[in-house]
Amino acid sequence: MRQDAETGDAESRGAGQSRFPPPTEYLYPFGDEPGQITAEIALSFGPGTDLSAARIEIPPLKYNKSLLLLLTQDDCKQAAFSTTWAAINGRPLSDTYFYNAPHLRGGDMPPDTYSFGKALGSTDGTGREVRFSFTTAISPEWDYMDDKAVVRPGFTENYYRFFMRAGLMWDDVIEMLNYGVGIAFHDVNTLTVEMPGGLYFYYPSLTINLLGVDPGACTAVGGGETATGLSWGRGRTADDGAEALMVNFDCRHALVAHAEHFVAVYEADPSAANRADARYFVAMLKDSDCKARLLKRIK
Repeated sequence: MRQDAETGDAESRGAGQSRFPPPTEYLYPFGDEPGQITAEIALSFGPGTDLSAARIEIPPLKYNKSLLLLLTQDDCKQAAFSTTWAAINGRPLSDTYFYNAPHLRGGDMPPDTYSFGKALGSTDGTGREVRFSFTTAISPEWDYMDDKAVVRPGFTENYYRFFMRAGLMWDDVIEMLNYGVGIAFHDVNTLTVEMPGGLYFYYPSLTINLLGVDPGACTAVGGGETATGLSWGRGRTADDGAEALMVNFDCRHALVAHAEHFVAVYEADPSAANRADARYFVAMLKDSDCKARLLKRIK
């Protein structure tokens, strides 16, 4: 019996046996993100609060962080998915083998997998989880990215399907994009295009600090229709440690649908990792009846 490690074709594959599970059809609709957004944030304070010295600032780093660390992986390597992405998001790791997104969705894992049992990250300064992220290079003009993984849960005669491949597949890239991983292009013919910043370079989320007011006097923070995600609390500025009311808001238009997707994934496969993902993406939303309903579905 022989199985080709690169294509996954097996002489022993039975007639009609599925080569891999149906690929996920979901990708966050980045191309539909609107530009030139106006976000309205309403802050309520207790009676008698002095707002005469109130001022707003945007900190140099989001969430009032004092350190910026950039992680980039080159050469479109498969480890970007099965090691880096997997470690950050509490998914299985292997010291010997590699796997692809369809293996993970299909419950077909290498024999020596282990897990940290938790996701890796920090907080947004208000106690809400923010997972680490990174950027990986991809090679869109290379044919190997079009390959499809061989998924055979329970098959233990050999593990050729988990040998290291030439690089990432598009299925892997799609899965990582949904978790906020950035991509850079490797080995492509480039074209320089000038675009006006206001329309095309859109910052969907931001932290603002309200200074000159007792943060404890704030009784509520609300966002208008364009603010889909929101968190707030007492914080300190990174430069001089001044006390501030920090507000984090997100204007990604499909943030609710994004959270609903991960809740549906959890309901279809109620694993601990899928539950953690569902709670993570729902927590990004601003408080609303919709958010409360989604939380009830993953308790």
